[in-house]
Amino acid sequence: MDIINRIQMAIMESNTQRAKLTCPICNQQFIPESFHIEKVIMDTKEGLLGIRIVSEKNALDQTEIKPMNIVRKVWVTFCPDCGYSLRFIAEIAKKELVEKEGKTLSSFDELGTHYFYNLYNFPKPYMDYTDYFDETIEDIVSDIKDSLKNIHLEKLGSLSREFYIEKVDPFKSLIRFYANLKEYCVSNIDQSSKKMDLDEKNKELHIPKQLEEILREIRDLRDRVVHESYDLNEDDIALVKDAFQTFVYYLVSTELTKLKLKNRIQNIENGIIVKENVFWAIRRFLNDEVGSILAIPDYSNIILKPLLEQLKFPKSI
Repeated sequence: MDIINRIQMAIMESNTQRAKLTCPICNQQFIPESFHIEKVIMDTKEGLLGIRIVSEKNALDQTEIKPMNIVRKVWVTFCPDCGYSLRFIAEIAKKELVEKEGKTLSSFDELGTHYFYNLYNFPKPYMDYTDYFDETIEDIVSDIKDSLKNIHLEKLGSLSREFYIEKVDPFKSLIRFYANLKEYCVSNIDQSSKKMDLDEKNKELHIPKQLEEILREIRDLRDRVVHESYDLNEDDIALVKDAFQTFVYYLVSTELTKLKLKNRIQNIENGIIVKENVFWAIRRFLNDEVGSILAIPDYSNIILKPLLEQLKFPKSI
């Protein structure tokens, strides 16, 4: 899309009104449930909407004068109260002397002058339910993404894929996981606390006791591997797996709890938004996009379900 078209699209979108529509029949004010486009069917037997004008002096006998504007498509919605159908122009052909950039319907001569029918498109005149719903979801999802940037979600996903999918050396996974753990601790405590050991940093961050114990085991395991040439066994690998999943859950749940998503959704003031649908859409985002990034096997049971319970989402979602 060239720059001219992008500018035109931006102008068009800015003309869509965030307001209720008033029915001209029953005066009911409402937010449209939806709009659809209908093509306007025109009789062209006498030319493109031709109008024949017969002059008394026969100078213009059988001359076809074409209209200045031709409606080609319309936006259609209806009043939910009385069912009246409301129509707004979606595409119009304007009779002009100069051919404009973009689509042109046709060109013709009229009384010795050459004209073009240049096509112009118009956006939906009012925002409908889908627009309001999508806007609501996009705002919440944007805040979730910003929040999860604090825990370097992509990096956690990379560690997870190495461990679960690419099956890299468990020792390398352990070292990288431990480095990621230290990075998180250092980046989330104040400058004066950065010389603390890992146990002190965990307490400074108020990490739950169960997770603190798991992380301490990971530290000890890492020290044995590095300093004692210790070889990881199956129990050690299971420990790394459990520690990683527990740590990821802690990070994600801690960040999302700060957003108070349940209260935010329940306090949506727009009267047309079905709040259960918002809960469902946010759940789908957490399952599809966040789950895809983390790439943890059985993500739904290990991370998502307890996360939704902690966030106090409706159980039916």
